[in-house]
Amino acid sequence: MNDKYEYIEEQSKMLNQYAFPGRQMALIGNTEMEVATQGLTKREYFAVMAMQGLLAGQFTTKEWKYFNIGRSAVEIADELLKQLES
Repeated sequence: MNDKYEYIEEQSKMLNQYAFPGRQMALIGNTEMEVATQGLTKREYFAVMAMQGLLAGQFTTKEWKYFNIGRSAVEIADELLKQLES
């Protein structure tokens, strides 16, 4: 396997880890069962937190249209995940 495909495979594993995995009870038909819950992925959670920080008064409303806050938040999340893996 070449380096490009190994990198993509590593990225895929990292991006699909859940931030808050857990279990909860659910009623399925007439039976109460324990089911797995995932919630947000780590990437989604970190991007949310980064976006919150970016929107916390750093920019005026007029500046927002010139700055892609969503893309920047995801880039910050990806960089944090990369640093955590190393």
